[in-house]
Amino acid sequence: MRFFSALCSNKGGGIWFRILLISCTFVMIGGLMFILLRNQQKTQQSAHREALKIAEVGLQKALEQYHADSAHFTEIPKTSYDEGWYMVSVKKDRNTDTLFISFESEGHVGKVSQKKTYVLRLPAASDSSHL
Repeated sequence: MRFFSALCSNKGGGIWFRILLISCTFVMIGGLMFILLRNQQKTQQSAHREALKIAEVGLQKALEQYHADSAHFTEIPKTSYDEGWYMVSVKKDRNTDTLFISFESEGHVGKVSQKKTYVLRLPAASDSSHL
């Protein structure tokens, strides 16, 4: 009991007790911040992976639709999927002997978005059925 009262008194050890108490408080606050930031990071990583997965699904759907009817395919509007949505835009560009068709799919989950691009390179035919 004498040791505790010496730590708390102003004469000898009271200052050490206060320093120890403040130090422990800072360590606890730092540990709590570390745990909260780590959980936030894991949540964000999960959302980015999910958004990329949704963008890849949109890209796959666009390629399937393009394969089914390449002459009339233009884009896929905003489409709900799982816990988010995707949309796909298409850009066609013709070089002298090559046709480039670029599919850009954008997947969204909450506030997170990811893009995935796929480019088809086709030999340019004499007719312009792909454009």
